[in-house]
Amino acid sequence: SRRVGIGTTLPSQILELKSSSQTKLLINRDAANDAELEFKNTEQSWTTGIDRSNSNAYTISTGTSLGSAALLVYTNGKVGVGTGSNTPASHLSIATNGANNTPAELGLWSTDTSIVDNDRIARISAQGSDSGGVAPYQGAKIEFSADADWDTSTNYYWPTRIDFFTQDASGVDRSATPRFTINKDGKLLLGASTQPLSWPATTA
Repeated sequence: SRRVGIGTTLPSQILELKSSSQTKLLINRDAANDAELEFKNTEQSWTTGIDRSNSNAYTISTGTSLGSAALLVYTNGKVGVGTGSNTPASHLSIATNGANNTPAELGLWSTDTSIVDNDRIARISAQGSDSGGVAPYQGAKIEFSADADWDTSTNYYWPTRIDFFTQDASGVDRSATPRFTINKDGKLLLGASTQPLSWPATTA
């Protein structure tokens, strides 16, 4: 069958490693250099491993070496997507290919297939640890919610609002009511108000 088994006499794949006590496969480079593993088919190669020349970052790279990095995870916990050999300045840095008018994009995708009014689509949370209790603590959040039922059979009929929430110093959870909202029509609403603000302000 041209199959190799280590720890088993009946390998189910070309190479199968089986153990009742060992739970990992170790690739150990006996030198201060890269440690790599390559995956390849007839169309594409991907290489993953430790890139010593780039601060020993764990790297996933297109091609047969670690030089064309698509994703990097550094030992300080920072992550770079498309950043190449440039160390991320933020905890998550996303870089483009350098072409003109190609903004870096972060997508938050809800896979709900029936989005209706008030369904939450995405959320960005600002959290902290401080001391005591059970972290993380949420100090603020931005939520993106359906502002009417979506109808994806009609182009761009995806009405959405943006709600902004903050906690105060009262000791009461304020995360249920937004401080302000930008609704589907681009109008600004304060707090729980359903009446949008208007400019310029009128006086009697």
